[in-house]
This record gives sequence, structure tokens and C-alpha cells, in this order.
Amino acid sequence: MLGQVFGKAIGLAIIPVVGLTLQAAAPSFAAAPAAPGAIAGEAGRLNRIVNGYVRHAGFRGAVLVARGDEVILNRGYGMAHPETRTPNTPQTRFMIGSLTKQFTAAAVLLLQDRGQLNLNDPLCKYWPECPAAWAPITLAQLLEHTSGIPNFLELPEMQTYHLAVRNPDETIGLVRDKPLEFQPGTRKHYCSTGYLLLGRIIERLSGEPFGVFLRKHILSPLEMADSGYLPSDLYIPHLAGLFEKRPGSERVYSALPWSQILHFSSGGMYSTVGDLFRWERALFGGRVMSSAAFTQMTTDYGNGYGFGLGIGQLDVHRTYRHLGIVEGFASSMTYVPDTDTTVIVLSNVRSPDAEVLGDELLRAIHTGGR
Repeated sequence: MLGQVFGKAIGLAIIPVVGLTLQAAAPSFAAAPAAPGAIAGEAGRLNRIVNGYVRHAGFRGAVLVARGDEVILNRGYGMAHPETRTPNTPQTRFMIGSLTKQFTAAAVLLLQDRGQLNLNDPLCKYWPECPAAWAPITLAQLLEHTSGIPNFLELPEMQTYHLAVRNPDETIGLVRDKPLEFQPGTRKHYCSTGYLLLGRIIERLSGEPFGVFLRKHILSPLEMADSGYLPSDLYIPHLAGLFEKRPGSERVYSALPWSQILHFSSGGMYSTVGDLFRWERALFGGRVMSSAAFTQMTTDYGNGYGFGLGIGQLDVHRTYRHLGIVEGFASSMTYVPDTDTTVIVLSNVRSPDAEVLGDELLRAIHTGGR
């Protein structure tokens, strides 16, 4: 799972907007429903864009594009399992990598709403095993990637460490005695280790395994039946096979799976395009957490990031976005409040194509093909 949140997007300017909350960027208009012929034309245009990636880049996956509650495109492309000729469909499940961080952040904010923690509290209050160097770090700094803790995914040990099943405490232990990369709160460096710590804190405070907490308090209430945390389920039906593109080659190869428990609350979830659309509508529709918590989650703290959400701009429009790349899978999900537009791309090929395709679809839906 890469530490990219935005990447260098093609055709999409991601520009931080410091200190502006989502409430200040609320939709300024409600678009009139499009005529059926217009929707069909728009769907066809978007479908042609995706098929271009299927033909020329080997894209495999599922794509959903919507304006408000109206779904314009919702299709699968390529094979989920080539050996059985099983195609990808909108119901195919994909590992979503770092999109998991949105759910982890929401779980932390739900615990705050219940009075079980405060984001300004020190990490060490909830993680007594923390070294002295971590004493100044707050929970908020873990959420916004400003803690200074090294990212375990960038360690040289990852070349072999992933070959065995690891629990989160072992992985946190890899960085426990390493020096901080910078003084907490002084700058941002994307850090999946912080989200492992948040997942373990969720478990300690709730008394429930991470996957159980998600299902009970987020997934089931939102009727996200096709989503979950992989290690909490012994068998996942309809999960796509995993593939990758290798450097210097456009061919697609079968990927070697890492131990998914390694990613835990930083990237261990699976989902479908439909379930992620339910999540996005619920989150930005105010149905997941208190309005105060939602404002905290969607505020840019000066680094182009909120809590589990990248925050940028498309032309004059604010965007909320995250990418996910994990062994054999890639994902991209973007929401534009001003135009109430959603673009979700899930792929069972680990490559930059999901990000680039998501950017092109987002640009296309906003320009009308111009």
C-alpha cells in the first residue's frame, strides 16, 4: 500500500485550501435532474473512456460515477478470475487499501462522540507501551499524518517481513525504537503506522476486534453488506483475483499476496463500488457521526489532508479524495461537494491506472466532454 494520497494526477490540480471546512464548501446549487437521453449519452461517453483503459492499459475492475443519488455509470470491466472466465461486475469485491483509513478515522470520531476519547489527548494515554519520544504525539496528529512516527511500509524489512502472518503489535514494534522523523505537528509525512495504532486503540476502548467494531457500528447500520475487514472473515465470496503491472512492462501479471493482516486498520478492508457509494452518501449526508466530528474529519489542517481524507481542488471546486494501493489491487474515490459528484474506481491490478482513470472521469464529468 503506497503512501500516496494524491499523487501527481493527470489533468487534475490538487491544491490545498488551508483552514476551510466542508461546511463552508457546501453545494451552492442543486442541479436539476438530467433527461434520460442526456444521462445515456453521458454514460456512453464515460464508458468509452474506461474502455480505452481496458484496451490500452489492461484495466480490470469496476467503476461508478454519480451525480447526487443518480448513478450515471456502474459497470465492471475485464476479468476478476481469468482462469474461470469470471468477469468483474459492480458486485465484485476488491481490497481497497488506504481507503480503509476513512473508516478508521470515522470509528475514532464515533468513540469521541461517545466520550471515550478526545483527539487532543496524548497517544500514550491509550497506548502505555509507547516510548518516551512519542509522549508529545496526540491522536489528532496520528489521524492527519503529522506525528513524525516512521511509516512501517517504507522500511527495508518490508521486502521479506510481509511473507509471514504478522499481528499489528509486531508491526508497530518495528518502528517503536526508531527516532521520530520530525517534531510532532511540525509537518506532514504520510504514515500508515499511525493508523495501525488507531486501530489498536479502537479495539482497546471498545473491547471489540477492529472488524467487529466496523461491522456493528458502521457497515451494518449503513447496509454495507459487501464490505468488511479481510482478516475477520475466513472466506470472502466474490473477491477478485489480484494482479500487478511490473516496472517497465505494460503486461499484467498475477500478484503475490502479502499477509493482509499486516495492513490492519490502515488498509485491510474490502468493498464494492456500490457499498463505497453508500458510504460516501452517508458520510457527506451527515448520517455517520455528529456534525462537530464531521467538521473535524473534513477540515484541511494545512497539509491537504483531514482525517482519512485527502482535501484538494478541481478548478474552483473543493475535492475530498483518497487513493489505495495494496498487493494486487488499486482504488480511487473522489467526492466534489459543489457539484455533488462521485467517482469511484476499484481495480484488481496494482498499477497507477485506477488513479489516472479516476482523474480523467472526474474531469470528463465536470467538463461535459469539452
